[in-house]
Amino acid sequence: SLVQQHPKAGSKSADVGVYVGITTNSYNMLVADEWARGHLAASPSSLPWSIANRVSYFFDFQGPSMPVDSACSSSLVAVHMASEAIRRQECQAAIAGGVNLYLHPGKYHSLCAKGMLSNDGMCNSFGVGDDGFVPGEGVGAMLLKPLSKAEADHDHIYGLVIGSAFEHAGRSNGYSAPNPNAQAAVITQALHSGNIHPETVNYIEGHGTGTSLGDSMEITALNNAFGKLTDKKQFCPIGSVKANLGHSESAAGVTGIAKILLQFKHKHIAPSIHAEEVNPNINFADSPFYLQRELTEWNVPEGTTRRAMINSFGAGGVNACVVLDEYIAPTPAPKPNERDLQVFVLSAKNEERLREYANKMAIFIAANRDDLTLSEVTYTALTGREAMTERLAVIVGSLDELHSKLTEWLQQRPVSNLTRGKAQTKRVRKGKAIAADLLEMYSNHDVFGLIDKWMQGDIIDWARLYVADAAHDSEVQQQSLPQKVSLPTYPLAKERHWIGDVPATAPAATTQQATGTAALHPLLSHNSSTLQSVNFTSLLSDTAFYAEDHQVNDEKIFPGAGYVEMACIAGNIAGEQSVAKITDIVWAAPVSFKQGEQRLQTELKAIGDAVEYVVTSLDEDYEKVVHSEGRLYFADKVDMTAELAHRVPLKALQEQCPMQRNGTYYYRTFKEFGFGYGAGFQTIQEFYGNEQYAITKLKVDDSLMADFEQYILHPSLIDGALQTVVGLIGSV
Repeated sequence: SLVQQHPKAGSKSADVGVYVGITTNSYNMLVADEWARGHLAASPSSLPWSIANRVSYFFDFQGPSMPVDSACSSSLVAVHMASEAIRRQECQAAIAGGVNLYLHPGKYHSLCAKGMLSNDGMCNSFGVGDDGFVPGEGVGAMLLKPLSKAEADHDHIYGLVIGSAFEHAGRSNGYSAPNPNAQAAVITQALHSGNIHPETVNYIEGHGTGTSLGDSMEITALNNAFGKLTDKKQFCPIGSVKANLGHSESAAGVTGIAKILLQFKHKHIAPSIHAEEVNPNINFADSPFYLQRELTEWNVPEGTTRRAMINSFGAGGVNACVVLDEYIAPTPAPKPNERDLQVFVLSAKNEERLREYANKMAIFIAANRDDLTLSEVTYTALTGREAMTERLAVIVGSLDELHSKLTEWLQQRPVSNLTRGKAQTKRVRKGKAIAADLLEMYSNHDVFGLIDKWMQGDIIDWARLYVADAAHDSEVQQQSLPQKVSLPTYPLAKERHWIGDVPATAPAATTQQATGTAALHPLLSHNSSTLQSVNFTSLLSDTAFYAEDHQVNDEKIFPGAGYVEMACIAGNIAGEQSVAKITDIVWAAPVSFKQGEQRLQTELKAIGDAVEYVVTSLDEDYEKVVHSEGRLYFADKVDMTAELAHRVPLKALQEQCPMQRNGTYYYRTFKEFGFGYGAGFQTIQEFYGNEQYAITKLKVDDSLMADFEQYILHPSLIDGALQTVVGLIGSV
């Protein structure tokens, strides 16, 4: 919870408001594109409101529900509006946040065309550099509640909202030009709203997009606002998370708040990077601020709290400012008496996620057992998590025992007092006669009976286990409840759902159906690893594009480029990081589809800093046949700076190529030599060459765009590059 420090007493209902900051231009581009293709029935302008309303609908919230689009200040405006809604008693609580996703290439093209992006790929917040910002994606949300209610509910409180404001800057030197006077006004208004003296602010999370003019104007605005009440110099550090994550536009405010809350938690202030040389237009020496350039402890005088301000200035003139305080409990919460036996539960969507969840929890408990109590952990797990289909419950008497039993279950060893089950549906129990058995279990503290009911799908009021009698809703009983703590969150499956350029009925979908398996990738069917080796199996269809469109002497042959993609994807999955370099590639024996579908095996083996891959199959005598091999290098083993520093001057090289032909010429020539390339492998559009090198323009056929985004090194493009080499040799 991020809570209000000075809420009004009382509230009208249990409504929850939803305020979501969103920059709709990228979203609208995607919707308009899909609508134009006939994939959507709705008009392009009718959907942005759905971002907030879907959240309210799904959770059955009946308070205010609003999308906020004020450009870069959107999520901070959302926090202010949510805070004010709580103060006006329009809702008891509110979810506020921001979403910024680049869903359509049109947005990126637009930013490039306007010269708004950094040329060096870095965001130099408050440092030298005025060529633009780095775009960043981000999604974040916070739950806001009155402080009194959050404390009564034993919520885990991260910080306090003590002041906020937003307003439009009015007319300035230009529609997108910063207005330091208007920025100073909104900062002053935020300070006044919480009766805050500037000298009590001991950190500022600046807007800091890294542009020379924008950053210097922000410091000018802060100087003007703070200078009205203090002449003290260089007492307050300033930084910007945009230097780390880029400018997430509508999510910039919630991203900055997340950084502040983490700094509250760890009691340290993080450095603002890429600012070794300060913006020459900023005179920090004559201001209340200094640039935070290293990690330091966040120390404050005794009797004061850590206090931070965050700014967001939106393109078009909407400025916002929020002031946050570290939360310090008035007195240490009394620890409830630890019961001899307590119930710990976990649930997930499927068995795999449940085991991953148990593993995360075991690791967390081992690392934090000295800072937690068993009651805090069990109470949070029982009352702070949704009950899903696959369920696990264990009765334990200590954190050490909980860690031990989770570990034993993960190792598939027998565990006492552990119940594992699957609940089909949630059963809402109605009627006094039906509820009597549960009431008896609550009063008798019958944890075994309650676990059995929970496994069947009953909704259990687990909080009753922590109070003395059935009057658990009274204020006295509430005080006896354990404190909720921050536990590991649900281990999402991280599935990818790509938006294709053609309908889902494209040939790519048919290919997967033909293999009879839910493929990891169009060229990798499933992970077949064992304790002895890392292996991936590929079931390759003889009707897929890589067979039909790649023939040699009228025989379907799997393209050599396909092995490279298979190895790259296998390396990414097994290594849990990106493959950055592939070397020593060998193509040993081709794979023919003469006998129909083919099964291949990709094996990985770590060798020093590299990972060797071998792609094999079994012949008619079940002897292993090697088709390709090579070496993979992950990003942490490759100097990417050196790799990316080398840029090829394509235009200058192209001007030195007297030979120019279109792709049709070469594919006619290839056919004469027995290479039958179908549409899927006719990627060369233009060919430019001389005696030393060749340059080609390659394009993937539209029929392959449905799953194009699933590839890293698409076989059609890599094969096109190899065709370029053949074309050069043939031309010479």
